[in-house]
Amino acid sequence: MKFFLLTIITLLILTNSYGQILPSNCAVTPGLYNAYKDDVRALTIERINQINSIYKDSIVVPQNYRDTIWQGLAAINNVTSLSERDSVFNLYCIHQFPGFNTSYQIAVKVDTSYSWTLQWRNLQTITGYNDLDKLITTYGFTIIQFQSLGNYACLNTNQELNIQALCDSLKNLNGIIWATTNNGYAGTGNYITYTSNGLTQNYNFTLGYGDCPSGCTAYYTWKFKVYQGCNVAFDGVVIYNPGNESFPPPSINCNYDVLDHSEEEIYGFIVELFPNPTSTTITISIPLQSTNSELSIMNIQGQLLLKQALTQGKAVVDVSSFSKGMYFIKVSGDRGVAVKKFLKE
Repeated sequence: MKFFLLTIITLLILTNSYGQILPSNCAVTPGLYNAYKDDVRALTIERINQINSIYKDSIVVPQNYRDTIWQGLAAINNVTSLSERDSVFNLYCIHQFPGFNTSYQIAVKVDTSYSWTLQWRNLQTITGYNDLDKLITTYGFTIIQFQSLGNYACLNTNQELNIQALCDSLKNLNGIIWATTNNGYAGTGNYITYTSNGLTQNYNFTLGYGDCPSGCTAYYTWKFKVYQGCNVAFDGVVIYNPGNESFPPPSINCNYDVLDHSEEEIYGFIVELFPNPTSTTITISIPLQSTNSELSIMNIQGQLLLKQALTQGKAVVDVSSFSKGMYFIKVSGDRGVAVKKFLKE
């Protein structure tokens, strides 16, 4: 009989900054808010489920819970002297892997024997079914697609909601067979976790690498503690790498510190992407001319997928062969560097 032993390597790596409590502040900058609002929404929903809060079935994500998580995240962001902080925000740009708590879309399978479904089949959001229309309009959903093969509708909102709680409400309506988040992602990737004991907040930023489309084969986690008064300590690194994957993987280098300011102020130009999300092509445009520009497209693992010159401030890129998911476009030129995210559907 043969015995196979799976070796899991878990190490706590101590650096010169380990355990030092450093002063910071909890001010949420506009750049931090724009970059991490989806992450904070996801962490808030996970937190209220974790502690079995009375808000766990609330479609509206409670602001007081969000504010608490925002403050701790801002405290870490504002300790710019920590090299580990630079790793998670600037080099590897760690965000929550898309899933139930980051999606703005829902997929709803319907029973077409109900007359109200004809409106959705004709891509009309308002159905005449009052209970359904009240939910949809209250939370800002519009129908963007109906798949006749399978009879399900895809709806989108711009509101920061607990999408799963909304889906649970939709399931109780006549003519709806099931409703779920429409995230369209496979595999795994980077993620952030949050816990708190009331006095100390714990934030773990995990970089997934290796064969992430099939489920990452290795993880590298930076740990931070935030204390009362917005003071911050780096709490070490944990590594899970049973397959001895090569580390470090390529960094994204999104230069978050720079991107935390207005693009006009830092770069002299704004990078525009449209349509976003997209399923076929995406147009990259710099309205104010910047010469000698180059664009790069990377996936969320930091792998470079495309690199080309950006001539005359505009390019149309075919992304139809890309897998569904989040991607980064980096534009560099004589006026600096800008990074934008886009979603491939």
